[in-house]
Amino acid sequence: MWLYFRDLLTKLSVDGMSSEEGVEKIGNIHVPVFYVKLCVWHNPVITDYFKYIDKESQNSDLRPSQGSKCHPCIATTTPGCTPAPIGLPVCLYKDEWLKKEEELKEKGWIEDELQVSKEVFRLLEFAVQ
Repeated sequence: MWLYFRDLLTKLSVDGMSSEEGVEKIGNIHVPVFYVKLCVWHNPVITDYFKYIDKESQNSDLRPSQGSKCHPCIATTTPGCTPAPIGLPVCLYKDEWLKKEEELKEKGWIEDELQVSKEVFRLLEFAVQ
């Protein structure tokens, strides 16, 4: 599963994810956090994957004992998400967003401008606790 997530994150690249650093007060201490901006073009399953990855990154059994600590991620609806990157497999885009963009733009925009990949990439279905 982690190899799958690595492949997904590689496909999305930094252009397919958007976050900014910040600080939140938790109890009496200030903790560095990442504010993850929810992208309107993401397939919603990707957000579930990110939540799972973030949750598991807090598991001390999975983290190396050396190196930088993982910061908690907080989802935000603040505008500023990256534009949809070109060339991703179609399943990584939100269906409704693709349809709306095709209606707003000229016919063939998905193939010509967004250059949706013909690559087969299946989304995992799993139960997240």
